[in-house]
Amino acid sequence: RNGLATETPHVSMWQSQNKIRTELNPSRRAASIKNAHGHESKYIHSIRNDDVLFGRGKKSNNHAGNIFFRQLVSNMVPHYMNCTKVQKTSISKAIVDGIHKKGGRFLTPSPKNPKIWVEVTGKSLRTKASQALRDTYNTQLKQSSTSWLKN
Repeated sequence: RNGLATETPHVSMWQSQNKIRTELNPSRRAASIKNAHGHESKYIHSIRNDDVLFGRGKKSNNHAGNIFFRQLVSNMVPHYMNCTKVQKTSISKAIVDGIHKKGGRFLTPSPKNPKIWVEVTGKSLRTKASQALRDTYNTQLKQSSTSWLKN
C-alpha cells in the first residue's frame, strides 16, 4: 500500500535459517550472496596479488594490490585536484578500471568470518578511489607545508 516491498514471514525466516546454516557449515556456503543494495557479491576464499583489500592494518596496507592502488592514486592526484566534478568521476573510474584490467578485484572481509572475503562492486569502488585521491592530496599538502616551515 505504501509502496514499500514487504517479504512474507516464511521467506525471511527461511533466509535467516539458511544464513545461519551456511555460516555454521562452510561446505553449504553459496558461491555468491546479495549485498545491502541487492547486488550479487561473490565469496572469495583466496586473495590474489592484484586484489585491493578493504580494511585496516598490515595485511591490507602491505598487500601488493593495495600498494599498486596507492601508486595509481598518487600519480593521479595532480590531475584530480584541478578538474571539474565530471572529470574527477572519470579519474576515479579510471583508477578502478586500472585495477580490474590488471586482473584485480576489490575485496572486503566477511563480517562473520574474516578468513572469507566478499567482492565489492558498483559505485562504492569509485567512492573509495575518490576518497583515496582526497586523502593523498591532503597528506601531500601537509607534508609540503611542514617541509616549507622547516626551511
